[in-house]
Amino acid sequence: NFSQNGSAGSPNVALTGFCGESVVTTVLQSYTIIMYPLSLLLNLLLVFSIIISKQMAKPMYVFMLNLAITDIIGCTAGVITIFPMLITKSNYFFKEFCFFQGFLVYLFAGALSGAVTTMAIDRYVAICNPLLYICIFKKTRTVIILISSWLVTIVMAFVYMGLSIKMISQPVIIRGFLCEHLSISNVMNPPSEFNFIFNIATILALIIVSFCLQYYTYNQIFNELRNFRDAELAQNSKYRLARHLFLPIATYLLGFIMYGCSIVDHFICNPYVTNIKVVTQALYYTAVPALNPIVYGLNISELRKHLLCFMRKHASPYC
Repeated sequence: NFSQNGSAGSPNVALTGFCGESVVTTVLQSYTIIMYPLSLLLNLLLVFSIIISKQMAKPMYVFMLNLAITDIIGCTAGVITIFPMLITKSNYFFKEFCFFQGFLVYLFAGALSGAVTTMAIDRYVAICNPLLYICIFKKTRTVIILISSWLVTIVMAFVYMGLSIKMISQPVIIRGFLCEHLSISNVMNPPSEFNFIFNIATILALIIVSFCLQYYTYNQIFNELRNFRDAELAQNSKYRLARHLFLPIATYLLGFIMYGCSIVDHFICNPYVTNIKVVTQALYYTAVPALNPIVYGLNISELRKHLLCFMRKHASPYC
């Protein structure tokens, strides 16, 4: 039970957290705070290891750099409302925190889909059409692809924020662990079906396009690996590809559960649905940004060599 405080300048946004058990909410908040510096460190390591060497100025590593920056936004989005709640020891906080978190959450969702999809296409061209790789992924074209992806995501995020601007003028209780776009559209007063439909349409379009492109690219790569004459190399490549596939599958699964619960929550206010959404939100914005740099970047031997050479600071033929 929350009492809404709608006075001017008051912290009149509340997150319910895990319904029925405040201890679980505290555990999830602690877990998120612990995971935040870990995610930040891993992604900054990946950024640093790519930036320090000119040999890393290749499209594949530029796309990894883009993914690391995206993950930094994602893990930061997950903690924006937790710190003020822990400081005030209350579920209430100022609307501006919620508004900014919603913007970053939308930005992360769009940028993550774009980053993972561009990386999949990059690997597809490198393996299936290696002779065309240099022509397709020139430096200028790579930059244009990344800028276009970010511009589309930023514009969509600002459109969403414009549709949700009325939230600033009213007290809100959000059922969930953080302020994400669907949860905000669920509590608008009066209810805005357009906001809800717009959010669902953009999310579905983003997921379907991203999933189809990744499915096509990875399927083509697997077919190409079957034709390799070196069976051992093909097997190692398949193993590495399967390891890379694990994270997108896990991300899509968590995303479907999280957004599915938000859709159900729009029609039925059920504590069990809210609790599932709370747990998946905590995992989505902590585990995914922490695992991405490990699976996609820091396990690559070339990146590790450049990073170790820089940290050791001694002469060697490689360094």
